[in-house]
Amino acid sequence: MRTLGLIYVENDPVLRKMLSAELGKAPQLQLLYSAGGADDAVNPEVIRKADAALIDFNLSPDGINGVELGLLMRQFNENIGIVIYSQFPVTNLIQRVPEKIRSGWSFFDKSASMEIGDYVRAIQLATSGKGNWSEVAAEHMQDSGDDIGKYFALSARQRNILMLTAEGRTTKEISAQMGITYEYARKELSRAYAILVPEPIPGGSLKAAALAKYLQIMRLG
Repeated sequence: MRTLGLIYVENDPVLRKMLSAELGKAPQLQLLYSAGGADDAVNPEVIRKADAALIDFNLSPDGINGVELGLLMRQFNENIGIVIYSQFPVTNLIQRVPEKIRSGWSFFDKSASMEIGDYVRAIQLATSGKGNWSEVAAEHMQDSGDDIGKYFALSARQRNILMLTAEGRTTKEISAQMGITYEYARKELSRAYAILVPEPIPGGSLKAAALAKYLQIMRLG
């Protein structure tokens, strides 16, 4: 069996250091790199080479979560296996992934009793294109036709700005690339966010929720 290229993302530096060392010793895996958050993890060149990503769900209270990061990685590599582990009930996490793209997704509870072999098997299962999502899902999420309506409610410029934002470009970079003012780019993003997430969760990240919805729609289309 060939060695699998792995990306590991965990915001706890102690756990990341310990588990990175163990994953690096596994003969079935090649740890391409580890990251402490989404910003460091979004490296399109490496993502395209990776076979799988092991991601903690709760990356940051102010940024995107592990599922949203997995969806973003799939934009750069549609075949990458995504393994999400969390202290939260994993049966709830599967509902955050559109049913049409759940192939290659695995979920499990973060536990001190996990052996390195358990991690390897979960990674191998996701990389095979199967994943364990059907086993942990309490119920299947139904795709909504309203999402497609939201996409067409966006202007072409708003779609372009969202695409560049999803690729990690800053608003300043986007305004320079598109030849529009920084203020106008910000307003267009705000309008786009309001279309995609008309009822944001209080205290949540509107940007993260809107980008996740945008990526979901792009996959469903």
